[in-house]
Amino acid sequence: MYNPSDFANVFSVASILLKHEGIKNERCVAIPTKTKELLLNSPDALPLQEMYKDSKYNDEDDEYNDYFIQTNNYLNIQNQEEKIILVGIHPNNEEEEVILKEFVYLYGEKINLWIDDTKWPIKILEYVKSENNNIHIFPELTCYEILLNLKMANNKSWLRTEKAILNLDLSNKIANRYLRAISVNKTTGTNLQTKDDFDFYLFMSIVIEIISKIRNPFITALEESFGQMKTMTKRSKEKLTDKNPIFKKAKKLGRPVGSMMLGKVQSYLDIHELLKYGLKKYPWLCIVTATINSRNYLFMESKMIPIGDIMSQYNDANPNKKETLKLANVELLKYRPQRLRRK
Repeated sequence: MYNPSDFANVFSVASILLKHEGIKNERCVAIPTKTKELLLNSPDALPLQEMYKDSKYNDEDDEYNDYFIQTNNYLNIQNQEEKIILVGIHPNNEEEEVILKEFVYLYGEKINLWIDDTKWPIKILEYVKSENNNIHIFPELTCYEILLNLKMANNKSWLRTEKAILNLDLSNKIANRYLRAISVNKTTGTNLQTKDDFDFYLFMSIVIEIISKIRNPFITALEESFGQMKTMTKRSKEKLTDKNPIFKKAKKLGRPVGSMMLGKVQSYLDIHELLKYGLKKYPWLCIVTATINSRNYLFMESKMIPIGDIMSQYNDANPNKKETLKLANVELLKYRPQRLRRK
């Protein structure tokens, strides 16, 4: 089980899969999960028997064939002892601390290894370690360094690349390839509001490339799109304007709205970079509209008003783009900060 958004851990996951599948001849299934979903993705909650049985790594018709890493011939799953390995799973808040405690309580005996490189609250760390001595949490190390110390890995070049990914160091050739692919993939996933799915697919694609040593065309396509994404984003900034007639009155009242109406664009256009750029000039409200994969998208952000919370009340109404902009204009005009309301 691993956090699919923590791409620096691809080398740790690859090492673990190589050790258990390639050397120990054990069957492994890589399960992406966030901490808040840990119990939902636990062994008891997932149909692992069916997943083991149905997985076909070389089945091109299987949309999730990259979900499974399979090599050699496996032992009968019925005769194997189930083990749990966790990489990069850690608590981000008190609610997730409770989830981790319950997970350790339920599955402590099955946890074969747990590595993480973030700082945990002392109480939860003491609890999990008291329940299982296979839990290794060291914020001063990276996950791959932890595996090196445990003699579960030995490739020093992987460590250098892991650190380059963590430090966003493009001078490392392999890290450069993956960081560019990650950036394009993240942007597309965020734009299409399916970031977790995009993270999972790319994460396992990188792991497979690392293990097989064969360049994945999917990763290559993302890598090669990086320059186009930067160029397209830079050019799109030139379309920023505050002349949208819908917000004419707001502009007169000192609340100008910046907007970029882009039309049909590639999915990897960095919409949120455009919003960030627009908000510097128009902090009250910045809007970007675009057509991506034949679907119309409208993005808006503000530094001055909670526009997301305000507009969410209209979700059930499902207004079109023009009507949505009119509603945003009404809310912008009538919004009064708390300090003014108290006066």
